[in-house]
Amino acid sequence: MKFRKQPAKAVMLVICLLLSLFPGVPVRAAQETGKAYTETTPVYVLIKEEPAGRWLTRYNFIHNIVINGTTFPAYCLESMLKSPNDGVSYHTIDPSVMGYSERMMTGMREILRNGYPYTTKICGYDFGSDTVAAQAATQIAARMWASYQKEQEGASYLAFSFWNPEPKRGTPLVKMGTADGAEEVWGAATALFQLAKSGAVTTINAAFAMERIVVPTEGTGDGILVYLKVSLTNCEYATLSFSIDGAQIVSVSKGTAQKIEEGAEVTVRLPASAAGSEMTVMASGYSTKAASSLHFYQEDTRTMQRLFVGRTDRYGVTITTKAFAIPTLPPVVGKVAVSKKALTSGSSSAGSENESGNGELAGARLQILDQSGNVVYEWVTDGKERQLNGVLEAGKTYILHEAEAPVGYTLAKDQTFTVHADGSLSRVVMEDKPTRVEISKKSALDGSELAGARLQIYEGEKLITEWVSDGRKKTFTGLLKAGGTYRLHEAEAPKGYVLAKDITFSVGTDGETDSVEMVDDYTRVVISKRSYGSEEALTGASLQILDSDGQVVDEWVSDGTEHETVAMLTSGGCYTLHETAAPEGYAIGDDVIFTVPRGAETGEVVIYNAKMGLTSPITGDSTGNYVLYGIFAFLAAFNTSAIRRRGRKRRS
Repeated sequence: MKFRKQPAKAVMLVICLLLSLFPGVPVRAAQETGKAYTETTPVYVLIKEEPAGRWLTRYNFIHNIVINGTTFPAYCLESMLKSPNDGVSYHTIDPSVMGYSERMMTGMREILRNGYPYTTKICGYDFGSDTVAAQAATQIAARMWASYQKEQEGASYLAFSFWNPEPKRGTPLVKMGTADGAEEVWGAATALFQLAKSGAVTTINAAFAMERIVVPTEGTGDGILVYLKVSLTNCEYATLSFSIDGAQIVSVSKGTAQKIEEGAEVTVRLPASAAGSEMTVMASGYSTKAASSLHFYQEDTRTMQRLFVGRTDRYGVTITTKAFAIPTLPPVVGKVAVSKKALTSGSSSAGSENESGNGELAGARLQILDQSGNVVYEWVTDGKERQLNGVLEAGKTYILHEAEAPVGYTLAKDQTFTVHADGSLSRVVMEDKPTRVEISKKSALDGSELAGARLQIYEGEKLITEWVSDGRKKTFTGLLKAGGTYRLHEAEAPKGYVLAKDITFSVGTDGETDSVEMVDDYTRVVISKRSYGSEEALTGASLQILDSDGQVVDEWVSDGTEHETVAMLTSGGCYTLHETAAPEGYAIGDDVIFTVPRGAETGEVVIYNAKMGLTSPITGDSTGNYVLYGIFAFLAAFNTSAIRRRGRKRRS
């Protein structure tokens, strides 16, 4: 025989035959002979195997397949082949390869249409969020239908031999699955199979109705508004389109403008130019609950299960078209809101009584002028925004003029504005600059800011405000009138300083800061310690200055020079000069009471000490000596002191 003459070829033929009969070995003959396979796109992804018992067959896992970035449930048709692994690439194959008739395909579509993923309520079994159970029921039904239909067509379908709804070849009826919910999965699968077997086809009848159309009878800032209510039957969502350019859906109570749901109330805005015209509304209903086509996939080796996916295209039908007239609207009403506010709010020292909590100013007399300067409307602000509806004409230009500013603020510049022509609210905000006055209380000694001065501001004889300086400049914002004249008065000077003269000042009208500076001169008292008689300066005397409460204000030991107290004693205050120890050879002097000058002059205090008395009589004329001794003793016993003022002014 030929085979004996060519043993090598015979062996190869046997090997090829065996390989073709054993599906577990990849066959690459097609690729080896140069046949091209287009391995496109879809990437297979394994979800999971149900661990608690088996609803399905040994290799029947729940799968997904990703097609052009979209994930679809995928169902395996052959249990005898290997279940795909995660990441295996699949490509599309022609359905004719499966050998399916049109009736087979129709039944498969019906199973998917009434099963997962289009619903989890399968033939009376509600799986809710358990999509794995719903998918399992759908897959079991598909295999049952494939096995049954193959039997009906006289073909053996060994890939699903464990299930035979109407056994013809003695194949036993086997029910798989012991997991929780297996009975429901099985019941739903059986019901889906019976639905496919009956030949009934589910019809989708979409219906859409506009229940209410309301057209406003007056113009608004939002244009013309049309209100619609949607009613749907057998479709998931609807869309609307309009014959008028610029028509826009502004709100949808359920869904979105692109996917309007059942019972949604829809508001449509039309441009004002649509008034008096006719508008047609076209409504389209859409349904996704339909398996429009079946797609089959396999991997190149053909050793793994082939998959089929039911993909749904959107079904759209224009349900209704309705035309209605948009009435002519009355003239648009001009709407203007005017606010009078402070350019800056608050104050470092005093707030304006004319400013409300919302920043609105009261007390400004405002006018609205037309282009010819005529007063159209006038009012005094009350701390609230003023609404002017129907007072001004829409589309026209006006001038907001401030005739009188509130107390503490300067006049604002005129402001030109145009009222919106479409009736929407026009907002005009005019801001006034508050007056700002900065008060500085300084020392003539070193130019520093003084604390402790009680200062007052008067308008004529009316006290406006008073405060005690704290060593910093004091700023008043929005307190004094623009252009007003005021008087700064020092009611009480700090210790060590004399009262300054009043200062008259005016507040500017430009809103810039006005500065007022008041300088206090300081007190100065010079104290001298001298001997009584030729006026010799004495050293070594211990002296103190006591206040009216007997407290020591200053103390020192005389050194033969004048002792100065600068910015230490209170102007007009009464003090006591007290000697605690006299120089050697001199008697302690009596206390000297003196008053500090109230003005800028320097006070001078001189205290005299007499020498101690003689210890023995002086020889000589007894009468004359005794007279002289008596006079000297009298002077020694009486210490004379004096205070006088140096009548000269100090330079500041």
